[in-house]
Amino acid sequence: MNIKICSIKQKELITPGSIMQYEFRQGTYAYFETMGVMELHFGNEAYELQSGHAFIGRKFEIKNVQDTSLFIRGFIFDCNSQLIFFNQPRVLMNTSLCGVISEIYNNTQCLVQLSKIISRCFPGLLKSMANDIVVENALPEQNKGKMDKRLILINRYIRENFMQPLTLQQLADLISCNPIYLSNTYSKVFRISPMKYVRNLRMEKAAELLVIGNLNIRQIANELGYVSASQFSDLFKKHYQMTPSQYKVGYALLNHNHTNEGGPL
Repeated sequence: MNIKICSIKQKELITPGSIMQYEFRQGTYAYFETMGVMELHFGNEAYELQSGHAFIGRKFEIKNVQDTSLFIRGFIFDCNSQLIFFNQPRVLMNTSLCGVISEIYNNTQCLVQLSKIISRCFPGLLKSMANDIVVENALPEQNKGKMDKRLILINRYIRENFMQPLTLQQLADLISCNPIYLSNTYSKVFRISPMKYVRNLRMEKAAELLVIGNLNIRQIANELGYVSASQFSDLFKKHYQMTPSQYKVGYALLNHNHTNEGGPL
C-alpha cells in the first residue's frame, strides 16, 4: 500500500449553516477531524459528528449545524490500493490513528513539517487500521450467516486483549477447537490470520505509544505482551520499515525542527 499526501488543511472554516461538499476520484480520499459538532452526509444518510471525531471518505458533505463558525482539519491523500471500505465515509472513534494524527496537529504549526510528519506516520497507521476493519457488518454478503459464530467471539477477544501474551493455541482453547481450524476459518472469513491481526493491533498501539507516550522501547514491548525489546523491535521494523527508535526520533526531530524554519506558510 503506497500513500501520497496531496494537500494539508490546518484549519478549514465552515460558517453557520454552510455545507462543504467533497468528491474525489477513485484512489483519492480525505481524512478530516472535526473541531465542533457537525453533520456528515453521504447518500441518504446523516451522522452527527462530535468535536474531535475523525473520518475517512471519498464522497461526502459536511454541514455546520451550530450558530458559530467551526473548523475542520486534515489532509487529502492518494492510495494505490483501492480502499473500498472508505468509498462511503467511515467514522473513526477511539482509534490509535486518530490519537496520533490529532497529537501531530496539536504540536506542529509549520505546514511543511506537518506534511513531513504525516507523510511519515500515516501510511503505517492506515495499513494497520485497514487490516483491522473486520467487523461482521463489513464482511462480504456471502460470508454472513455461514461462518462459525465463535469467530466473532475470538475477534472481540483479540481486540480486548491484544496487549496480553497471546498464542494461537490459547485462542483455540477459548472456543475448544483445533488451532489449525481456527487459523484457516478465521483467515477465510476476516481475510487476515488471527495472529497477524494481533500483531497489527499491537503495531498500531506501539506507534501511538512512541509518539504520545513517555515509555521507553523496553517498557512498550512489555506493555504489548512481547517477551523482549529485541523481538518487539524486529516486528516493528518489518511492519513500518524502520525501528522503533527511528520512528520515535524521526517524529521528535520533525516536530522540533519547525521552530527553526519559521511559522505556518
